Amino acid sequence: MKEKVQIISDKFVDFAGKTHYFVVAAVSKEVDDDKYKKELRIGISICHPEDKFDKEIGVLKAVANSKSSKYKIYSSYTGLINTKMVTAILVQEADYIKKYPNRYIKGYTDAELRYKRNLEMEEKFKNFSKFEQLVLVSLRDNPKCLEDVLNYRNWEINQGIEKQI
Repeated sequence: MKEKVQIISDKFVDFAGKTHYFVVAAVSKEVDDDKYKKELRIGISICHPEDKFDKEIGVLKAVANSKSSKYKIYSSYTGLINTKMVTAILVQEADYIKKYPNRYIKGYTDAELRYKRNLEMEEKFKNFSKFEQLVLVSLRDNPKCLEDVLNYRNWEINQGIEKQI
């Protein structure tokens, strides 16, 4: 059976400002079935932002992914799955990828959370007082320092000692 491949290539910018290029491929073909006349499968290929995007490789991967996809659209009328309808599905899928990349890229949500946490901590560090900076230096030099201070303070509280330094 003859296959028709349509593709769309697009990109999105992630939480860190990095560009991800991607290809969505739609492969339609006639099927030899009593109930259905045509099927459509969608495949996606997303390039890692640190890799050089090669559209031809993206198309090959997306087409291969479409063939192994468990999601299919069937039509009992061959004219229903046509270029215009498939283009609309490709545009819709590309928009969805740009809006929800975490649904396609494994680990995306965790990476986004780590990135945002790192930004938050960097901002917090910038706003440290001299005292907070001194405490941090002391903890870096002696990680057990805080534990010792907390143990001592708990002892003071248990003894009813309210010392001011």
